[in-house]
Amino acid sequence: MTGSSPAPGGATADPVLTLRDLVRAGRFRDALAAYDRGEPSDTAPRAEADFLAATAATRLGELDRGTELATRAHAHFLERLDRDGQMRAVNLLGAI
Repeated sequence: MTGSSPAPGGATADPVLTLRDLVRAGRFRDALAAYDRGEPSDTAPRAEADFLAATAATRLGELDRGTELATRAHAHFLERLDRDGQMRAVNLLGAI
């Protein structure tokens, strides 16, 4: 799985890549557990991590949590002026 092994020098892998890999593999519960272990600290990774966790929560039927996370992701995408991210978050909210 891409992003799940340690980076060179023993550093941990990018948490957003790990979340993306877990969601793509359909491992939604594992994705939420990884998200709960720690969020990325700056806005760009936080927005994507929130969105990926929202997707996982929604797939698991945790619609309240999915709504909360997708709303947070949308707010972070707005801060970054990331229109693609905003659209993905709004689409997910519409699906919920």
